[in-house]
Amino acid sequence: MFTIVVRADLLKSFLEAALITGLSIPLNFQPDKIICDTVDTANTMLYSGVLIPESIEIDKPEVVMLEIGRASDVLTKAGITKTTLVTLTRVDGGIQLSINKVKYIIRQSVNPIRKMGTLKFAHPLSFNVETNGYAGGISALAAQTSKDDMKKAVSLTFKDNQLILQDDVDDPVTVTWEQDEISIIQQDTTDMQHCVISLEYLKESSSVLKIFDTLTLNMKTDSPFIIKGESEKIKLGFIIAPRIESKS
Repeated sequence: MFTIVVRADLLKSFLEAALITGLSIPLNFQPDKIICDTVDTANTMLYSGVLIPESIEIDKPEVVMLEIGRASDVLTKAGITKTTLVTLTRVDGGIQLSINKVKYIIRQSVNPIRKMGTLKFAHPLSFNVETNGYAGGISALAAQTSKDDMKKAVSLTFKDNQLILQDDVDDPVTVTWEQDEISIIQQDTTDMQHCVISLEYLKESSSVLKIFDTLTLNMKTDSPFIIKGESEKIKLGFIIAPRIESKS
């Protein structure tokens, strides 16, 4: 059994990020944090999150598979702010969420907990970008795209210390970040790095990462694209499989 108090706004972001991969997700309750590592059914996007509670009382660590589809809506309608706290209590059948006189049980899922192996990627390039600019670039591409075509390919290219984002169409939208707008963390090679990712995945991941001021991107040509954000109380990250499509 356990009782955990967390910031409601951070829990909402934590769950909304997990929702991208599926309605049922495993939450790993530890003595000092809540962890979520899960992958979508197509094995094309992996989500990893860590949430640091304000307080926690726990008998022993426990992983619970939960149906979180309605949980973020409940948090929103409860009228949360950055100072609102929510209590999570282990109960029969799931986790009880208590906030602003509202109580809601996040039901335990009948789906089996998927075992996640350790994933290690030796990406030669890692750099930071300002979140608003990155999310704005993704939104600019999405604004030119119909809802039915959101799965189209988008190119991310890092060359000559520039990041170039471009949709793969005859009349492309191009967004470029110059050298002074990028903070390079690691660059093991000066070769161009290029990957092609689904616009849908880029848009979904950027929308939940807006709570961070900066984002860290990791790239390697034709390899999974890694994007993550981190602050004192929460870490969110995605590993997105590459794809290549011909022009429409």
